[in-house]
Amino acid sequence: MATIAATKGPWTMTGPVRVVMLAVFARPKRMAGVRSQLPHHVRPDLDNVLKAVLDGLAAHLDDAAVFSVTASKVYGAPDEAPHVSISLTEEK
Repeated sequence: MATIAATKGPWTMTGPVRVVMLAVFARPKRMAGVRSQLPHHVRPDLDNVLKAVLDGLAAHLDDAAVFSVTASKVYGAPDEAPHVSISLTEEK
């Protein structure tokens, strides 16, 4: 996350900010036959994943400025690498 932010140059958001986050986890071998993403309903808890993401953005965003959050966590598709996708929108 910091690497991507660094390549875009310095930036900050003062708010209000809408956050959309998708955390994709590695799929267990027992789920190998299923082709699509599946809900990830075990630890880590979704609120802890979201907090880690927002804490990682602290240099760019005060999390008090966040007014809306949509967050999900899933097991990735068989060919999908684990990752976190984040969309930040500053409302005017």
